[in-house]
This record gives sequence, C-alpha cells and structure tokens, in this order.
Amino acid sequence: MKKNLLILFCAILCINKIHSQTNWELLNPKPTVNSGKDVDFVTNTIGYIITSNELLETQDAGNSWSKKQNIASGNDMSFYSTTGYIVGDNGYVLKSVDNGTSWNQIATGFSGNFNTITILDDNNIILSTSNSIVKTTDGGSTWESLSVPNATVVKTFFTSSLVGHATCANGTILKTTDGGVNWHTTLSLVTNYSNFYSIYFVNKNLGFSSQEYSNMYRTTDGGETWMEVSGNIREMHDFYFLDDTNGFASGEYGATYKTTDGGITWNTIFFENGFVGGNDIYGIYFEDNNTGYVTGVNGRIMKTTDGGISWTSNSMTYKNFNSIKLFSSGIGIARSGNNYYKTIDFGDNWSYLSTVNHFSYCNGFYFVNENVGYSVGGGTNSPSGDVFKTIDGGITWNQLNIYVDEGINSIVFLDQDTGFISGGFNRRKLMKTTDGGSNWTQILDQRFGQMQFLNNQVGYAINTGYSNGIVYKTTDGGNTWNVSIKLADSWINGFDFIDENNGYFVGDQGLCYKTNDGGTHWVQLQVPFGYYKKVNFYTKNVGYITDDYGSLFKTENGGITWQSLTDRSGINDIELTTDKIFTAGTGGRIYRSDVQYHPIVLTVNPAEKITNSSAGLAGNATSNGLPIANIQFEYSLDSSFSTSIAATPGTVAANDSSNVTSDLLNLQSNTTYYYRLTATQNSNIYYSPILSFITLPDYQIETNYTYNYKTTTAEISGTIVSNQHDITNVGFQYGMSADTLDGTISGSPTTVVGHTTENVTGNLVNLQPATRYYYRIKATHQGQDIYGAVQSFTTYPECSINLYSPTINGTDVNLTAYVTSYSQAISDIVFEYGTLAYENSISTDPSQVDADNSNYVSAILIGLDPNLNYYYRLKAMQNGQVIYSTERVFNFSGNIILVGSATGETPNALALKGLINSYGSYLTNIHFEYGVTNSFGSTLSATPNSVYGYNTNLISAIINDPLPNQTYYYRLVANNNGNVIYSDTYQYTTGTLSATDFELSNKIAIYPNPATDFVTIKSNTAEKAKSIEFYNVLGQRVHYENVSNISDIKIDVSNFKKGIYVVKVNFENLKVASSKLIMN
Repeated sequence: MKKNLLILFCAILCINKIHSQTNWELLNPKPTVNSGKDVDFVTNTIGYIITSNELLETQDAGNSWSKKQNIASGNDMSFYSTTGYIVGDNGYVLKSVDNGTSWNQIATGFSGNFNTITILDDNNIILSTSNSIVKTTDGGSTWESLSVPNATVVKTFFTSSLVGHATCANGTILKTTDGGVNWHTTLSLVTNYSNFYSIYFVNKNLGFSSQEYSNMYRTTDGGETWMEVSGNIREMHDFYFLDDTNGFASGEYGATYKTTDGGITWNTIFFENGFVGGNDIYGIYFEDNNTGYVTGVNGRIMKTTDGGISWTSNSMTYKNFNSIKLFSSGIGIARSGNNYYKTIDFGDNWSYLSTVNHFSYCNGFYFVNENVGYSVGGGTNSPSGDVFKTIDGGITWNQLNIYVDEGINSIVFLDQDTGFISGGFNRRKLMKTTDGGSNWTQILDQRFGQMQFLNNQVGYAINTGYSNGIVYKTTDGGNTWNVSIKLADSWINGFDFIDENNGYFVGDQGLCYKTNDGGTHWVQLQVPFGYYKKVNFYTKNVGYITDDYGSLFKTENGGITWQSLTDRSGINDIELTTDKIFTAGTGGRIYRSDVQYHPIVLTVNPAEKITNSSAGLAGNATSNGLPIANIQFEYSLDSSFSTSIAATPGTVAANDSSNVTSDLLNLQSNTTYYYRLTATQNSNIYYSPILSFITLPDYQIETNYTYNYKTTTAEISGTIVSNQHDITNVGFQYGMSADTLDGTISGSPTTVVGHTTENVTGNLVNLQPATRYYYRIKATHQGQDIYGAVQSFTTYPECSINLYSPTINGTDVNLTAYVTSYSQAISDIVFEYGTLAYENSISTDPSQVDADNSNYVSAILIGLDPNLNYYYRLKAMQNGQVIYSTERVFNFSGNIILVGSATGETPNALALKGLINSYGSYLTNIHFEYGVTNSFGSTLSATPNSVYGYNTNLISAIINDPLPNQTYYYRLVANNNGNVIYSDTYQYTTGTLSATDFELSNKIAIYPNPATDFVTIKSNTAEKAKSIEFYNVLGQRVHYENVSNISDIKIDVSNFKKGIYVVKVNFENLKVASSKLIMN
C-alpha cells in the first residue's frame, strides 16, 4: 500500500579537478584504435587513411601519422589529380580539391550507405550503395541514381563511364556496359559462404575479385569470364597494381601478397610470421615496387621499403596487453604475451624492451622497483611454471632454479628479497623466497590467483580454480594464512587493499564487497551487473572496477555509488600512479587519464519508514580531502528547502565516509516532500542530488475485484488501511446500476482500528441469475462517509449449453454439447432435430448433469437423408422448466445453408429470423427480402451483416409497424464471393394483438399441453370465435379450422410432428388470441 515517488533532479556538486572524466588519451596504438579501411597517397610523402569516423594524415611518407579530422562516416576513399572523395553511410560524401588539405561535405540528394567511389576523370564520378549507383557527369553539380535490381552490392569498379562491375553478397558478379542502366551476371556461385567482397581492375580487361573464405578470381576479358586463382589465397579486401604485371593484395589474418606476373601467381609478403587471427588488413597502397603501406584492424598501420620483405609498425604493438605497471618516476612496464615494453615518460612514448622465453607462456610479472622484476610462466605441464628475473629493468632476464608443475598463477614481492609465487593444479603450492628467488620453500598447498602485501606482515590473497570464493589473510609475513571471508557459489576475480584495513574485491554476476576493518567484516556493495575482473583504488573512497566487456566504473564515495566512465572492449588491467590512471587491454590499447574526484560527495537514499506524518531520511557524506561539517537534511513542499534538520552524525573526518540519518516528524498526510543533504567543507556549501517522497494518506479504502460468485450469491471484499484513526461502520453498497446502489450489507469486521489494515468481506444473497451487479465498500472516518471505487460482477446463469459442430460419418451424425449447471441439476437431456421443425428427438448420453457440474453429452443420429438440411438443438429440464440451447443447422454436403427460423411478433414489430451455416465461406451483405406477396419488394439489413466459419449463426431483422392480419413472405439473402445465394421462401401471418388482445389470450385454455393426440381448446370469454389456426416455429400454417364457438372444442393433432406450435383463435370482432402448444 505504500508508494514512494522518487524524482531525481540534477546534482549540484562542486568538483576538485575536472567535471567529468572524459579526457582519455590514447597512448597506443597511435593515432587510432579504429580499423583503417583505406589508404591512399597524393604525393610520395602525403597520404591519408580513413576509419569509420576519422581521417588520418601523414606528411613524411608514413613515418608518422596523426588524426587530421573527425568524419561522420568513412567506407571508401579515392583521389584523381588533386580531387579526392570520401564516402560513407547515410549519403555522407566529402570532397577535396586541394589534394586533401581541406574537405567539404557535399550533397548528392541520395541517402544510401555508399560503399565505393570510382573517379574516372574530373567530371565522371560514380558512387555505389547496396542496390544502386549514384553518378555525376558534371563534376558533382548534379547526380542521378540508377537501380541495381535483385542484388546486394558490396563493391563496384568502373573502367569507363559505361563499363562497370559489381561484386555482390549473394555470390554473383555483375557487369554493365551502358553506365549502370542494365546489368548482367558474369559469375554466379550460389554456395554456402559465397559472398563476394572486393573487386579491382588493372585495365579494362584485367581484373580481380575476392570471395569470402579464401577464393580469388581473375578475368582477362573485361569480366565476361572469371577463373579461380590457385594457391594459398586468403580472403582479400583490397588490391593495388603499379602496372599490368606488378601488384599487391591484402586481406584477412594479415594476408599480404605480391604478384609480378599480372596476378597469375601470388607470393606472401607477411608482416607477421604467417597468418594470424585478428590482423585483418583492409587497405593497401604501394608507391613503387619497394615502398608500400597497409592498414587494418585495431588501427594497424605498417610500412615497407623493400617490397614487403620487412615491415615497420607505426605503433609498438597491436597485440593484446595483459598487464601494466607504472612507477611514480614515470617508468612503466607493459606486457603483451611474452613481450615486454617500456616507457620512461608516464606512457607518452613506448618502446620494445625484451622477450622472456618461458617454456609455455608468460602468465604474469611483478616489479619490485624500476630495475628488479620477475616474470612467471603458465601452462599445463611440469616445466611450465618457470620464473625469470631481471635486475636491469627488463632488458635481460635470467631463469631461476624453480619450477611449479602446471604453471604459476600469481607472484608478489615484499621487497627485493622476500616474495611468493603460487600455482599448480594437481599439486598446488605457495612458495616463499627470502633471498631474491635463489631459494624457495613451500609454505602452503594452496593455489592463489592474486596476492598483495600491505607491509612485511599483513597480506591478502584469493584462491583460483574451483571454489574460488575465498579471501585469505596473513598477519605473519605469509607463513600462515586464514580465511577472511568465504562465499558459497561465488567467483572472486580480483581484489585491492589501500591499507591494512580498507579493501575491496570483485567477481562474477555483480559481486563486489568492501571491508574497513582488515577483513573482519565485509559489506556487499551494489554495482551495475557485470562479470568484474579487476579492481584498483586510489584512496579508500576513490576507486575503479572493470568487467569482462571492458566497461570501466568509478566510485568516489567508497562504493556507495558508481559512475560509468568508458565502455571499451577488453580492458585487461588498471594501474594507478601519482594522479594518473592507465588501462591496458586488447588490440594493443593503452589509455591514460587523470584521476579525478570531488572533494565532497553527498548522496541521499530513498526515504524509509514513511507514515502519514513522518519519514526516515538517510544518506552518506564522503570526504575526499578536508573534514565535513554542518551535515543536515533540508526539505520542503517545493524547491525552496525552507526547513532543515540536523543529521546524525553531523561531521565527517578528512578522507572519511559516514552514513547519516534523521527522522522527519509532524508532516502533512498524502503530501509530496522534496529533500536533499547539505554540508560544509572549507567554508563552502555542498548539496546532494534531490529526491522526494509522498507521505501516506490518513486512510486508504479500496473495493476489491471479486471472482467468488454464483447464480444467486456472491462474496465481495475490500481493503481498508488506517494510518491514524479508527474507521467504523464498515459495510458494502450494491445494486443493478452503478448510479443506484440501493442495497446495503455490513462488512466483517465493521471496525478497522487505527494504524492497522483489514481485509473486509461481505456476502450477497438472493441475487438474480445472469445479472450484472455493482458494489463498493463504505465506512466512516472522523464523522465523514468514505467510499471505495465501484466494481462489478455478473452472476452466472442457471445453466449454459455449448453446441459443437456435428461429426458426420456416412449417414450417421454425432451431436455433442457441453452442458454446465450453475445451480440445480439438469435432467431429461435430448437433442431435438428435424428437416422442417423439431419433429424428432433422441436422448443423450449422459442424460443428466448434476447441480454445479459440467459434462459433455452426445447422441448419434442414424439413417438421415443426406440430401436434406437439418435443424437441431438441445432440450432439457431444470427446476421444473424446459430449457433449450440455441438452434443450429447442418447438412451432409458441406454447402452453405440459409434457412428461416422461428419468427416473433410483438404489438408493434415483426422479427424475421434465420439460420446460416457458411461452412467456412465468408458471406457478406446478409439481408432479408420481404413483402406481402412472394415477389417481395422490400429489403432489411440483417444482424449480423456478415458471417464466417463452421458454426450456425442466428440472423435477425425487424419489420416495424407491420400490417395486422397480413401474410408476409420473406427469405434470407447473402453474397458469397460475388455470387448471390437465397434461402427458401417463408411466410408469416400477423395478428391484431394489442394490450387488450393479450388479456383475451389469457382467457384461452389449451389442454393437455404438452399434447400427443388431441387437444381441447376452451374459452372463458363472451367473444365469438371464427376460426382456429396452428403455425409451426417456421411461421408455416399447418392446420386451419372454422368454428362457431370454442367451448370445449377437441381437435385431432396426432399427425403433428413434435415441436412447438402457435395456436391462434380469430374472433368475429377481428381480435386474435394466441397461445403456445408443445407436441411430444
């Protein structure tokens, strides 16, 4: 019942250094981590590379590259003379007329995603999208678009303004010879993984194309025929030829090739040792046979000056960095696999340092200082857990005489002499050295995944492998270790301690804990969901965590709140030194930023313990510098915050954090309050973000929905909450109209004591079946009547009968119904059926349904005439009354049935009725034709006006003010897919019934009723009879007899079929009396 409305306003926070930590500087690879898509040179020294959102530039023949400018999108680039174009998505086109010095966006009038540009000359430029080409013949003043139908174009290449080629994603190559007006297929390879990528022509005859999964094709006849090139060819993304014979190609896995025979054969010119995953090259350019450039994944830029024999990388590496360490002097070490790199200027410049030849692979390192460090090996065999040591800052490494079978997982040193390694799998070990690694002693049969010492006595560790939800602590320099915390079914991946007492650990599924008493107690923190791998804290309040997707989060108040900083892929390590943060990860990425934080952080929690007159407030005050004083909550009904109350505690020490609380009293009920936390630091006033809450109302009264009702009874309920005073006279109002609730009953209980909640019930009896009732709860509060909202329910009928479509087998028909009793038992169940009326009946199995039960009943009709339409319905007895189902019709042919049904008459209207079973057809424009002759002459729109399906539909229409004593002819009409179909013609003769006539009918007695052979008709009126008529339910007259009086007239009806008949007695004064007769 409680509602808390939280409205978050902008936080007004003073900032220590920079308002938002967005100034991340890329240290490697430079100048970008985005994949290079194309490279081109306009002179032998000036060249350009495009990525998806950058234009890079070199002015010294590729010896250095820098970002020239951001671009909205980049997919392809081309130059002709001094003119250049860059094309991208959403119709983006840049143009330069000064060899790329400046660029301006131009409009073509088309918004497709451009994938290729071909510049034929100053006037003819052709762009392509996945389904069109867009071209100009006047240097870009006007553009036109031509469709490339039934294809998904990946790349195009035009050798002239008329002749062009297109590679497609569906394994085809297309060619046009009329400038793109028409295209024909020159190669079709409809197989799995058949998409084509690049296409390139050296001249009008010689060309190349590349297909996914390592197929290259060559043409020498202008693309009319294509032949597959043999050899160890990978998927190619770009080609570049110097002349008809000398060319180059580049593609996936760092594949780079050279040909000297016009592309008949290709030789590899690798920049790596063979094909390496994650090294895809998308652009290649050669100035001559010696000098060339490639660009690709992770911003890779390479240069060769000897025709590809050797390559120079623009950055120190593009491989994944595993870990990084920075010292306060500015010296830093970064590891990528077995390779080490070094910086001496806080990461501004990096250089290759050395490679450690571990038996399997390097699994970690630890530098005690700028010179002394250790590198440990991982693996799954005995010698893989090897250890190397350097004393010259990583220039040289010497292997130590120690192995840990099946690899080392972690290493830590307290000083140059004392250190630990831990690893193994089947034989787990924690080893200790006190002489700089010359000798080692096993301390524990445990495998730690990370270790950290805060001094020469206190250290922490987490285990790895199975059941790694444990944090260990040592207080004797690592000789003994005790469990600090053990979490079942949890996976701890990393931890960090600022000092002996303050530490954090993170893990899978949003796992994050902190301690401020050296691990005696741990508190779980709420962090965004993720699988966290690393944690590193700058102070006990300011720290960072990163997950396996590379998302980086920061807290400035000891983990109470977290801010998302970056969302890069693959951060593998975080390093903090002086006032800098470094991240290292996939693709050779190293970033640097300033450690930024607010001097004071104030937060408020959602209000708690809310009543109609009070609320509990809580928050946190964190100091990242000087002490905090005058901590208080401010609140008001608006943004004025005119009222304040002191928080407990009211001060926070320097660089400390404290949760604060306060209780608000004497509030107004059902009212919105806004609140914030405020405090002072160094004479400056600070505020938290603003939240709000709504006090509870004095009471809440609610009418509940009810589902517990029957034919004549119902149980209703409501809920009343008293937030202060007693609530009395609790009851319910009900009635058949929402506006007239004229019935009342008492509720149980009739009183709700203050500060309690009650579910109030009441029982309604003597209700009418199949009737909608409205109700609400009512009570008295402080002398005032109070009400809940009005709800409603509909009582069940006494019974329901659901007929199913007949099942026809030859001339036998199985009739089925689902019969439900909501009150008394239903007995004597039969199906009535016939071709004119209901002249036949058959008992069902079962023939009775007990009270408050349901059951399927069925009967099989045999020996029916397959050429006739049949009526049927269910008849039964309940509570001494005859009950009927709806009427239905069927036939054996499955043809559409349109028949008349019982016709009803009132003093002022005549109801025409019919039955339709469309047998799956859609019938429209259903109406009645009628008139006083069988030529009809009038029409009435029917309800419903259209039908569809296999069920029988009752069709009706009303003739208003029919003529008295008049025979009407009528039939049903419908439209079936343009064909008009008709029922048979029926007739009905109206009487002259009026209010007096009904009184007259009440003086006519017919007995026995039901009848089988004879009926006797007796009148208790002085009116003189003229004739007697009998009509069946279809309105057809079946008997007529002239009489002089109707005193005990006996009529033979033995030839009447079973069913219901209307007996009409016509008097000489033209009055008509009628009554119903049932024939058994």
